[in-house]
Amino acid sequence: MFSRRLICVTCLFPLFFQIEQAEAQRFNERSRRDESKTIVEFEILMPQFGAALKAQEWQEVFDRLDVSVRFRQAIGDDKPGIEERTRGTLRIVTVTGAMDASGSLHFDQQEYSPSDGAKLTEWIDELKTYGAQGSPEGKPVWGLTRDQFAAVYEELSRPISASVRDLKLTEALAVIEFSEDYPVRLHTSAEEHLRSAAARHPVRVDVESLSRGTGLAILLADFGLGFRPLRTPQGDIELVVQPLADVTEPWPVGWEIEASQARNKVAPKYFAMVTAGFEDLPLQDVLDAVAQASETPVVINYERALAKEIDPREVAVSFPRKRTAWALLVRDVTARAKLTRSLLIDEAGQPFVYVYPFEPKVPSK
Repeated sequence: MFSRRLICVTCLFPLFFQIEQAEAQRFNERSRRDESKTIVEFEILMPQFGAALKAQEWQEVFDRLDVSVRFRQAIGDDKPGIEERTRGTLRIVTVTGAMDASGSLHFDQQEYSPSDGAKLTEWIDELKTYGAQGSPEGKPVWGLTRDQFAAVYEELSRPISASVRDLKLTEALAVIEFSEDYPVRLHTSAEEHLRSAAARHPVRVDVESLSRGTGLAILLADFGLGFRPLRTPQGDIELVVQPLADVTEPWPVGWEIEASQARNKVAPKYFAMVTAGFEDLPLQDVLDAVAQASETPVVINYERALAKEIDPREVAVSFPRKRTAWALLVRDVTARAKLTRSLLIDEAGQPFVYVYPFEPKVPSK
């Protein structure tokens, strides 16, 4: 199943890989340069009025980071961007940003306030390492070669052998025991997010028996986080965790089932006919019972559900006793709770049901 899924995923990028291999060679040659031979400098375009004090505040921030910065008015069609030039063995990266009236700095794909020193430092370090090209984020298959992606995918296909529900997130990550070859690293933005009141809760989902890739994506989504593989200049690959709002292409929560595959063949016990009925039971208890009886994991996106003021632990549902399939029963009870569901597969090809709030499609004008 792995080989078929891998072929399906990577076949979307046949042209990218030929281009990427040539680019990767040039990229790695550049990345071998010592960071001490890279200079990062900033030019900040000022608003017309009222930003002098904010400029002084930012000057102190950049001074602490030992990075040159120049504040000036925009000339002509000046706009945020990143340019790179070389002088012998020296690489100079010039970053142009714009300050708004509140004092925040806006770059091409970044935004910082004076209190974002740690995040700014991390970005500057990335610029010193990768130059204007930036990190491999957002490139085909997360900037990995075919072989690298295959190795990551295979590693993330290994099953999670223990329950992590009700643990702290850091405890859950320790229990799953990710490979030292692909360590999980919390970005500073993720660490900051986890200190917020909204993230101070135990794990609300059970990902036991799911593969590590899908399981990690589900686990992190419970905290509004996601992850992506990141290739470092040294050739290592890390699983970097960030708030979902900051990740353009996070590792997916499961994979779509191929259209040619019959759903009842992928998850036969989930579509098996049974006699079932109950009254006023918490939705979470019902879905847990279905998961056990059908041997098909059922996982709720609590982060999104609670944002819609839907708590599956509190919502009571009923189902008239009759002959039905587990799939039909789940469709009925989730709809009553204003939720919907998708049947997906993990990296190992195991089916599972993902439950999340129903979002009506707005017709385009």
